[in-house]
Amino acid sequence: PRRRLTPAVAAGSNRHGVSQGAHRDSVLMPHSFELAAQAGIGWVRFGIWYAIVSPSAGVFRYEEAGFDAQVSKARQVGLQILGTLAFATQWNTSAPPDLPPEADPTHFPPRDYQAWADYVFQTVSRYKDQIQYWEVWNEPDLQSFWAGTPAQYAELLAVTYDAVRRANPQAKVVLGGLALDGTYRDANFLTEILFDTFYPAARYFDVMNFHHYGSREEAQQKMEYVRHALAQVGAGNKPIWITETGYSSDPSLQNNPDYQGLEGQAQWLRDMIPYLLDNLRADKVFWYRLYDYPAGFRPDDRSRFHGLIDNQGNPKPSYFAYAATIAGAPSASWRPPAS
Repeated sequence: PRRRLTPAVAAGSNRHGVSQGAHRDSVLMPHSFELAAQAGIGWVRFGIWYAIVSPSAGVFRYEEAGFDAQVSKARQVGLQILGTLAFATQWNTSAPPDLPPEADPTHFPPRDYQAWADYVFQTVSRYKDQIQYWEVWNEPDLQSFWAGTPAQYAELLAVTYDAVRRANPQAKVVLGGLALDGTYRDANFLTEILFDTFYPAARYFDVMNFHHYGSREEAQQKMEYVRHALAQVGAGNKPIWITETGYSSDPSLQNNPDYQGLEGQAQWLRDMIPYLLDNLRADKVFWYRLYDYPAGFRPDDRSRFHGLIDNQGNPKPSYFAYAATIAGAPSASWRPPAS
């Protein structure tokens, strides 16, 4: 028998989330939010991007940039929001002027941390009734996202934490999701920020956060490393979220012969999500990502077909697998009710 979701089920699972990715529009995005809520997904993660809301110093354009509508839509359908605060801007970056064209100046630390703090304060204040959890940057342990040092990130985290709490004393700060894949020039990024002399990081975040793309064995190794690192500084009681995990549905981008095609993506989800939540005891897990990127958008992005929904707005087998996983069903035969 097919499961039915009644309109009374406004709040989805508190442990199952989805990350939106970089693409935003006025059709596919709100449609996908509705489908996410219908599947029982409880959380959505997206950025309120500094460079988009603040094109120049002291200017903030949340409504014009579409973020007011985006936040309102997510809350309207019953999704809780994890807001990401990132990155630098063209006018507030420490990137050198002679940067090679392939490097992104907004992935350097801000030049003016007080201007950054103003963006944080303005953003958290504006959405204090809708967003209670804020993530600080994305994958700061990767050179490609944070072209600064661990010490510079520890300071940014402290500055951000202070601005968040001034804007909304009830809000929680989530560490920027760490990749933990060892490709950073210093693989001990987490340990370095936790033991930072001036800004010991555990004082400045409420929720630990990392990302996982890979095997269950690798996920277990990451979780053991994270728990040990937190325990070393007396922070072993912090919740641990995994705000990105996912797998492509495109055979040319699938790196595991056991999981091939659209059904392979769905099976990967069925095998990974319960493992992260039940075996590794992550507090929340967010699938990356909600919908596929439209044709031509970031064509070199290897995660462009990670979506639960294709770029025409159609749910993929992985969408139904996630809905069934959330509902605790042994199979993925469940379908959302006709609207």
